[in-house]
Amino acid sequence: MLINMNYDYLKALHIIFVVTWFAGLFYIVRLFIYHVEAQEKGEDEKRILSSQFKIMQRRLWYGITWPSAKDVTIKRRRLLSILLITCLIVKTLKKSIETTPKREATT
Repeated sequence: MLINMNYDYLKALHIIFVVTWFAGLFYIVRLFIYHVEAQEKGEDEKRILSSQFKIMQRRLWYGITWPSAKDVTIKRRRLLSILLITCLIVKTLKKSIETTPKREATT
């Protein structure tokens, strides 16, 4: 029961981190486009927008996208190890049940 509950929590966290990772990947491209478009503005606007987009890109990449990608990898390994352990336990129990001598019913 405890393994199953931990597995469900890990699976939920894994899905959340995958979604945030991909959201960061999609949004960073949009920030790059905004940054390029800012280069066509006037000198003052260009300087202000360029510095703002650099900050936004850095925060998005190092604060959201990269940590989510690392957590996806870590959670995936944990999920696979829990799944492997569960399969081994089930296989061992199944083998144990099959090798246990059956008792005849007494009436």
